[in-house]
Amino acid sequence: MNANAAPIDSLSAIQPAAPSPPAVYINDNEPPAVAIVVPLAFFLTVLAIIVGTKYMKFRTRKLVQEERMRAMELHIPVPPEPHANPGNPYIMPMLLMGAGLGLVVLWGNVSGDDRVVALGFGMISLLSGAAWLAAVKLNSGARQRLEKLAETESQAYVAALERTSLAPVPPTPPAPPAN
Repeated sequence: MNANAAPIDSLSAIQPAAPSPPAVYINDNEPPAVAIVVPLAFFLTVLAIIVGTKYMKFRTRKLVQEERMRAMELHIPVPPEPHANPGNPYIMPMLLMGAGLGLVVLWGNVSGDDRVVALGFGMISLLSGAAWLAAVKLNSGARQRLEKLAETESQAYVAALERTSLAPVPPTPPAPPAN
């Protein structure tokens, strides 16, 4: 210790704590409840979508089973199992490849560390889309076989219905009036 230094009063050396900054909101007019309601609404929406999807699948399956049971009660051929229509298989790969190309173009317009991030995300999307497109092309034969099987089952069901006695009978002409 320096002999010339004045003794430090222990209470005066303690600095008062700085006041804490006020809570910062994106919008100063926004009440704190919005910070709770928005995420809650988001998660409830996601939950509603999941529950709604599960319910619709359950309901569809129940209707298919009722249709099959009714066909068995009437002694008519059981309708074939419905095949899901997968839609256009090229949409998602093309979207991924487009996003990847857009991010690669972004790579050319940024500098610094952001450049590496843009290139990384761009290449991930671009290569994922290209791989998905290749998988769709490789599985096109299986998709065509599934479509042909569904068409064959449908034609066989219609032919079986025509052979049953419950098939629609053409109306008979009315009898001539008795004189």
